[in-house]
Amino acid sequence: MSKLKHNWQQKQIRLLRLRLGWTQSDLARRLQCETDLIESLESGNERAAVEMVHKLELIAHQADLCGDEIQCLPAAENMCDQEHLGQVSLNKVREND
Repeated sequence: MSKLKHNWQQKQIRLLRLRLGWTQSDLARRLQCETDLIESLESGNERAAVEMVHKLELIAHQADLCGDEIQCLPAAENMCDQEHLGQVSLNKVREND
């Protein structure tokens, strides 16, 4: 088994979620669990099970790989809404920042 990059305690889980701009419901959906569990993890009332830790590692790794795109996502969504587009080039979003 590979070494874990993060120590998945309440603060780290919350920071990852906020970094991604996700609500607790968003994270719960991606981890395939209930929102109540995310609340319990972030408050320190529960610890993440091994399977969830691996999912969190995968989400964090993906976030690291596409961090620039994630940061541009809100601007891209606004641009798509304003211009009635289905998608927009990341380069175009960067130009407008």
